[in-house]
Amino acid sequence: TGLEAGDEHLHRGDTYDMITIKTHYPARPHSVEGNRLMNRVILLIRNPLHSIPSYHNYLYEEENDIPNHTVKAPVEAWIKWRDEHVEEEIKKWKDHSSYWMSEYHTQDRLVVSYERFVDKK
Repeated sequence: TGLEAGDEHLHRGDTYDMITIKTHYPARPHSVEGNRLMNRVILLIRNPLHSIPSYHNYLYEEENDIPNHTVKAPVEAWIKWRDEHVEEEIKKWKDHSSYWMSEYHTQDRLVVSYERFVDKK
């Protein structure tokens, strides 16, 4: 297509020069201003039993200046963070999913399970 794929950190989505934009909006504070220009969406949804621990690993890597997707946080750090944040994170996961499901009609959205992509079965 000649169109670039974008993400919420580098692109606002308010022009027609991206074929896709990856976003965690509205769960994370990245404003994809161009969502008003999105006629259709693909919602790649990940089970919160996997996505929440993965998000914690990301935070751990960021806080410790470790490259992304290279280590898992120590179990003690995970348990402490989980006990303090799990309810809030479950709410964010639900709000994110509900937003994209309610903003686009069935014919304008494709919902895909992340786990189906990575399951080796």
